[in-house]
Amino acid sequence: MEWDLFISHASEDKENVARPLAHKLKIHGLKVWFDEDVILGGDPIRRSIDDGLTNSKYGLVIISPHFLRKKEWAHKELDGFFAREDGKRLILIPVRHELSQEQVVTFSPTLAGKLSISTVQGLDHVVEQILRVVERDGNIRKRPEVLLIHDSADDSEIAILASKLSETRFDKSDNLGVRPETHLRNIIDASLANVRAVAICVGPNWKQKWQQKELDQAIVRCVNEHVPIITVLLPGVTQIPET
Repeated sequence: MEWDLFISHASEDKENVARPLAHKLKIHGLKVWFDEDVILGGDPIRRSIDDGLTNSKYGLVIISPHFLRKKEWAHKELDGFFAREDGKRLILIPVRHELSQEQVVTFSPTLAGKLSISTVQGLDHVVEQILRVVERDGNIRKRPEVLLIHDSADDSEIAILASKLSETRFDKSDNLGVRPETHLRNIIDASLANVRAVAICVGPNWKQKWQQKELDQAIVRCVNEHVPIITVLLPGVTQIPET
């Protein structure tokens, strides 16, 4: 699997920095490699990390006092980033937490030519700066914000919804009418690589009755791929139909 961004951090910074930062970046549609989301029980940790680094476009390293205290590990982690960056396979983005730029450069002179992003203005500022780097480089193809899955008989309502979305911060929405013979899981499997979220729009004309197992599998697939799945009730529908 390919990732937009890999996050490296000291375990002590997970709760207050790494985890919320990963969540905010995923909300903006980036596919983020974050250890607790990807590494499952029994997985070989080093191999999982190497796979994540190899298949990521950006490497974000959170440099903090906790990170620097693990001196040997920290240097190995940075060396791994630099090696891949030299090979043009990954771009390093340093994020400093509770450190000055001078302290970061003192620890790793190799970082002298890189301006790190500070958390002093909050994680929203960090996210904004990361998105600016990503958009400037053009290394990450913009995906439609949301795929609207709906019964083809509800096209008129979906057209209104898509228009409203286009007036907000959403870059784009694609819509796909579902016909009775279509399997929900097949639609989602074919769409996950190209969208940031999936919205199942249930209207008065929604007649498709999936088996619960198929619906559960589709939802699990979205969760595993870090793609949000949303149920939207169109006018005339007051509750989610039983499956």
